[in-house]
Amino acid sequence: MLLERIATAASKEPEFDWDRYYGWLYGELAGKDDVEIAFWACRNCNTVNVSCLPARYGKCSECKLIHMGHPFRR
Repeated sequence: MLLERIATAASKEPEFDWDRYYGWLYGELAGKDDVEIAFWACRNCNTVNVSCLPARYGKCSECKLIHMGHPFRR
């Protein structure tokens, strides 16, 4: 029964469009109308960070580790 509810909930459309919300939020903070953002997890401390695109690198907000991995693309 629980597995069926989980499966049906996963197949439904999400209630909120978080990508658009965070795009709007960080666009307001950056002073731009349309901003692409990317989320990435720090390999050192597992903190989830946000980068506004186009970004060449990301810096962890917690441990200040610089992330120069793959380009921030979806």
